[in-house]
Amino acid sequence: MFLGHLAPSYAQILNVEKQRLDSLEKPFVLSFESKFGAFNRSATEDEKAEFINFSNSLNAVYSPHKKHAYVVLGNFHFTENNGKAILNNAYLHIRATFNYNKKWSPEVFAQLQDDKFRGLRNRKLAGAGYRWKPIDSEKFRFVLGAGPMYESEKWRSVETGEEKLVELWKLNSYMLLRWDITESVNFNTVLYYQAGYDFAADLDRQRISNSTNLNFRISNHLSFTVTYQMAYENEPIFPITQFIYSIENGLKLSF
Repeated sequence: MFLGHLAPSYAQILNVEKQRLDSLEKPFVLSFESKFGAFNRSATEDEKAEFINFSNSLNAVYSPHKKHAYVVLGNFHFTENNGKAILNNAYLHIRATFNYNKKWSPEVFAQLQDDKFRGLRNRKLAGAGYRWKPIDSEKFRFVLGAGPMYESEKWRSVETGEEKLVELWKLNSYMLLRWDITESVNFNTVLYYQAGYDFAADLDRQRISNSTNLNFRISNHLSFTVTYQMAYENEPIFPITQFIYSIENGLKLSF
């Protein structure tokens, strides 16, 4: 599988909805996506800037009898500059949605994650909630979801090496829109909002994130994908960039 130009990515956004909605036509779907990019931004021969990007993702969705849906998502991303790693992150996400064909559906989820370049040594979270589908037609779907989650984050300052452990309850909510434009082209976007009060720091911590995908099906097993992702933290644990984003394109092989 080949990837053209790749912007730096990260493991902050999990478009669970994309994998679930792309997969529920079959009892079991497994997809593997590999992306690679290499480019330079050298100003002179003496000041080389050569970048290499590499990522792998493995996604599995099991929906027996088209009643319940069990999702496992995994991803590893690595970026190197002049032989030195500058990005290194990964995640594993597990989710179960019960009676997903109904207008109201309960779900539970858990996640492990790290993003060492930004200082996130590990993030552990688990939660539950309800999904509501006010619009669910053959070509268009609109979903709202909300519920509590518990999050534990261990951060290390990239400047001083100081470490902090933050644990708090949060409201986890999201909005999903999916549109099958044609039989071979579909669009989906999911917006997440997570908020909780950190009593130890006396701060209201909020996170907003979005993942938007445009998929072009080339054959039954091969698709071309374009993805935009962003995330914003209003109160980072340590001073880091509050707003991050990525734009990717690549080929996806599904079975």
